[in-house]
Amino acid sequence: MDEMLLQVRDLHTWFELRRWGFVHVGWVRAVDGVSFALRPGEAVAVVGESGCGKSTLARTLLGLAPPFRGEILFEGRPLHADLFGARSRMGYVQQDPYGALPPFLTVRRILEEPLRIHGTPARERTRRIRSVLEEVGLAPVEEFLPRYPHMLSGGQQQRLVIARAMILSPRLLIADEPVSMLDASVRVEILQLLRRLQEAHRLTILYITHDLSTVRYFCERVFVMYAGRIVEQAPVHALLTNPRHPYTQALLAAIPDPDPENATRLRPIPPGEPPSLLRPPTGCRFHPRCPVRIPGVCDREVPPEFEASPGHLASCWLLSEEKQLEPVLRSGP
Repeated sequence: MDEMLLQVRDLHTWFELRRWGFVHVGWVRAVDGVSFALRPGEAVAVVGESGCGKSTLARTLLGLAPPFRGEILFEGRPLHADLFGARSRMGYVQQDPYGALPPFLTVRRILEEPLRIHGTPARERTRRIRSVLEEVGLAPVEEFLPRYPHMLSGGQQQRLVIARAMILSPRLLIADEPVSMLDASVRVEILQLLRRLQEAHRLTILYITHDLSTVRYFCERVFVMYAGRIVEQAPVHALLTNPRHPYTQALLAAIPDPDPENATRLRPIPPGEPPSLLRPPTGCRFHPRCPVRIPGVCDREVPPEFEASPGHLASCWLLSEEKQLEPVLRSGP
């Protein structure tokens, strides 16, 4: 079996909140006790509502946000032991392609910059730039090299962002909502491009999205985040056909249905808003909105992970009453 490429153990990313710049008010617990592992070559989705901590998790894994507590192992070594070297083996695809690209640099300079930083010889830089542009579909290459980002369409800009993420031949690609700002037809093309790159380079991809409808075509596993924690993780088919956590069931119910008969039916969407990450509720963080909560249990005790089926874990006290499932007790993956 392959060694895990990325291991995350009890990760907490908290941000201090101050009043008037010096009075400590509290901590915003954007990521609050997350553990998982990624194998080489697999695509995993992280889904959840806006504000649940998905993007903060991505930034922490990239070394852009310091962890408050916990451990991140990349290629078997602590991430911060060699952050510069680790970043050369990680790629980052941002949500807003136009905002992610420097407007005053040409396509050539945008792709050349990371190669210069990491000491790639000039002849090799030229070869690699041409190769990656052809691979992401920006051809003929000579036409695109002198262009500036504003001279490209939205889809072409996102292809350039992907090319920049791939220019150093990474092993891990983190894609944060890479298609949310694109037209529907372009979304399919970008997802297909990411899939081709994954298969060609045996990339590990962490695909962050709030849209569960796209993960079935792209990922093998899904992590569901709510209020800074992973509440369910499972293979894609198992999660989409048999979700075990009430929050996951609510996410699936919110997916638009093209069938007119189904679309007219009322769907059981939980009321209320996600909790504050400054003062999250005790116990299960979903319990204030959960229609099937157990009084006196869900509001007091944090649920452990129960294994509903092989590889399918959910943090919900309701599972403790089904078939007397044993909790999965662990400090890390």
